[in-house]
Amino acid sequence: EEYRVTMETFHPATSEFVLSLSRLSLRCTTDRQYDTVATEASGILLGLDDCTIHVVSDDQGMTKVGTGALGACMIDDSKVHSRIIDVKNHKHLQHSWADLTFGTSEQCSKFIEDLPQPFQMSVFLGPNASLYNLGMDSSVLTMSDFSTLFGFLGFVSVYFCEAELGYPYLRAVEFLNETKQDMVGDEEIEEPTSDTLTDFRLFLSRPTIWVPVDPSEFATPFLILASEEGLWYRCATIDLFLSQESIVKGLTMSYVDEEDASPASLAKSLSLGKSLVEGLSLGLRIDFNGTTNHSDYSVKLPYNGEWDCNITSPRISVDPMVVPKVTICKPVENPDRFLGPIVCEMTFVVDVLPAAFGALYNLFIGSTEDESELDDPSQSQSNKSQENREIESGSCTDEDEEDSEAALGGTFSFSGGFGDLRLFILDPVLGPHLPVAVLSVASLNMTASQFCSEASDEGQVRGEAPPSDMQVYIDGNIWADSFKLGLTRSWEPLVESYHFMLLHEKSMYRGSGLTLKSDVPLHINVTGAIL
Repeated sequence: EEYRVTMETFHPATSEFVLSLSRLSLRCTTDRQYDTVATEASGILLGLDDCTIHVVSDDQGMTKVGTGALGACMIDDSKVHSRIIDVKNHKHLQHSWADLTFGTSEQCSKFIEDLPQPFQMSVFLGPNASLYNLGMDSSVLTMSDFSTLFGFLGFVSVYFCEAELGYPYLRAVEFLNETKQDMVGDEEIEEPTSDTLTDFRLFLSRPTIWVPVDPSEFATPFLILASEEGLWYRCATIDLFLSQESIVKGLTMSYVDEEDASPASLAKSLSLGKSLVEGLSLGLRIDFNGTTNHSDYSVKLPYNGEWDCNITSPRISVDPMVVPKVTICKPVENPDRFLGPIVCEMTFVVDVLPAAFGALYNLFIGSTEDESELDDPSQSQSNKSQENREIESGSCTDEDEEDSEAALGGTFSFSGGFGDLRLFILDPVLGPHLPVAVLSVASLNMTASQFCSEASDEGQVRGEAPPSDMQVYIDGNIWADSFKLGLTRSWEPLVESYHFMLLHEKSMYRGSGLTLKSDVPLHINVTGAIL
């Protein structure tokens, strides 16, 4: 709440200006040696149509930037599919305006469903914190990861982070430190150190995202993600801690072959390709601690909550499950076959499933270290040679060795709640014209954890598992139907409603094992049509 009040409060301004431009073209590059007149450096190009920019700096060291535009495009010269963002004025507005409170008010949930402008952006830069809000309405994005957006944010904030570029606040801090140093002489001044928080939030209303399966090839299949409601994404970093959150509602996912993927097909993208997902509502959170190399995953599917995208909103979380105690003479359960009022349908197409999963993984996880080495092989080679020289000279400290050992084995914890799902399995040749079976998931709660990569010498309490053990616990209620061919051509039960608890354990003392517990009889119907 204090963070939100700081962003919204207007203190006495030290500088302020407003720009209204019919067309703005901003090229960002990391090459500081290029000639701006004779050459055109490669980088990221942002173009805005009919844009308004409002910048305010106050006496508290806070800089606020508000931007609104009726159209936008972003081009990344380092990408094969270079046109990353394309936003048109579908609202037919006559003018734009700048909102300095965009992304901080309690009305953020309405922005996802219907943004007031086609393109909006706000930036809040403080001494130890920065907040970036980017919103687009009915946009078309073509990207394999979020590296372009993060790179552009780096260009925006570099002026406010490096004193040599002339930012008055940082120059004043440098002058203050130099004055103090002159007063104390040769004594060292202990400068206060604090971690810097960077918070990026993306608001997309009715977006269409084209994700290339192979980002290095122009002619490649695409995975199309479209939502009639909206998508919200957040990425926050502080020191070595990274947190990502995403909420999407009404998501439709389809797979388009390279023959059908062309710029002319963008307008009819919702009807293209092989349908994989319809009506998906998902809440996802991924936390990574670089100090301990530990990752936390939380998944809610379906996500029926509100748009928790305000600064003060609670974070997405799923409580881990606890294995219940064994009960003797427990009555037999009679689970029903009810999914709920809103059902998400997924289609498993065997030939495109690995490519689709790989594209989604690269979209949220980002580029791997190998890809970064390809972008700058000289830099990676120099880093390797430097590491080799340190190893040969024995200059590695004990702390470096501990950090390298901690980076070798990562730990994780996962909590997920799934339900109201219907998974279709289709014939590899005829596809949707010949369904094979359908799996219905009323509820499927899963908890998995491994808190230590090596055996721990610390003693455990009786009944407590060592932290190096990997445990996976699943509590689910499922059933399956098969499609009957012949004259009737109808669905018939294959597996009756079945409630179970499954525990997989990989223990350093007991080895690997699988435990299945169920208080419901398992009924499998094998008919002549199946045989």
